[in-house]
Amino acid sequence: MNKIKHFSKVSFNEAVHDILHLRELHKQMDETVLKLYGWEDINLAHDFYEVDYLPENDRVRYTISTDTRKEVLKRLLKLNHEIHEQEVKASLHVKGKTKKKQKADATEQMKLF
Repeated sequence: MNKIKHFSKVSFNEAVHDILHLRELHKQMDETVLKLYGWEDINLAHDFYEVDYLPENDRVRYTISTDTRKEVLKRLLKLNHEIHEQEVKASLHVKGKTKKKQKADATEQMKLF
């Protein structure tokens, strides 16, 4: 069982170890998600990268590469369009329905799961 450490009681070496462990867990989680999507052909290339959507003075993060991020987002967008198309074919998106009616229908559909 892991102990919850109080910040003031953690040595520098322990903090470094914990941070490295956390990075490894994030990497494993990212790899597991890719595997679940069947996208094992993507190399996440975890490392330190500057990310342009953060403040200019604080942009470096341990994350996946920019090219990888773009590829994942491209595939998610494609998947989103495919699922939407399937939902349209199944008459789950009907023109003229109000948002309230669509939400009620979606709630009923979720009960199926």
